[in-house]
Amino acid sequence: MNAVSSEVAGAVRDAAQGAFRDLPASAYHLSPTEIWTRFANAELISAVLPERQGGAGLAHSLEVLCALFDEAGKVLAHRPLWSGLALGLIPLAEHFEPHIIRHSTSLQGKGRALTVGAFTEGSNASWTPTTTLNTDELTLTGAKSFVWDARDADQLLVSARTSNGGVALVHIPTARDGVALVPFTATDERPVFAVSFDAVQVEPQEWVALESGQADIVAIRRRAEILLASALVGAATTALELTVSHVRERHQFGRAIGSFQAVAMRAADAWIQLEVARASIGHAVTVPRTSVLADAAAVVWSLRAASFTIDAAHHLHGGVGVGLDYPLWMFTRVCRQLELTLGSEARHLLRAQSALAD
Repeated sequence: MNAVSSEVAGAVRDAAQGAFRDLPASAYHLSPTEIWTRFANAELISAVLPERQGGAGLAHSLEVLCALFDEAGKVLAHRPLWSGLALGLIPLAEHFEPHIIRHSTSLQGKGRALTVGAFTEGSNASWTPTTTLNTDELTLTGAKSFVWDARDADQLLVSARTSNGGVALVHIPTARDGVALVPFTATDERPVFAVSFDAVQVEPQEWVALESGQADIVAIRRRAEILLASALVGAATTALELTVSHVRERHQFGRAIGSFQAVAMRAADAWIQLEVARASIGHAVTVPRTSVLADAAAVVWSLRAASFTIDAAHHLHGGVGVGLDYPLWMFTRVCRQLELTLGSEARHLLRAQSALAD
């Protein structure tokens, strides 16, 4: 990361922290629209927009976006950023003509609207679309799975296969006839949605063919996964901070248990794992976006670090850590949900193996 990026990332971190400084613990119980509005009021949403759309163009700096997601993860405010920024506003601004989406992006930048991305399909959350856009009749038919924050979204950004074999993005209102949302409870005990499209009418200006087809979808996915890995590391960092505070206050044999070497080393190992994950993410965002290996390594290290940290946190907390009213359990559920969303280490290692073989 160069000096300018570091300075901007620092300013973004400060702004993100300020947006939630008044909360006693985290943003877990805030609605997606409340979180989105807080980020917008801190001018962090509008800043992501390209300069030609009145923003600061931060979407082009993956280093800065990772800093934003890291801070959001620390207070569990990452969900609408992932669904509405990484999968919504950024690809929307990248692929649609500015004059077509200017009103929508302006409202989103002010926190008065939310576009959520719907890209995954089936029980295995495949990013290869089978949802079909009939380009003759302009109708959208199919289903998406594991869509975050769909109930709070004003519009959906949907990946689709066109009737002529191409790949497109479709930007439609959530309330349009033929769009149906079915909620179910995820591991973090917050809703995710299955979204179905039953011959939904699409206006000509509401869709755009992707020039590189599925390769563009892969690029959106890879960026989104790096950002979600940053949020995972952020959430695990707060779990470690809770643990450090606990072992400083918890006394046994007349002294704080954090002074025992075994306890201190366990916490130190978790800190090292998290810093290795951050370094891996930092490397991935500075190499060319064609580096599948760097992306996969960053996600794998993030998954390992978060899993190790959560296990260590519960080990050092003892029974108090599983209390439903204790913050650690909330961070545990969220980290497990992020791990499930990112997928297994094996999946990313196989991706890296394929890249090396090529």
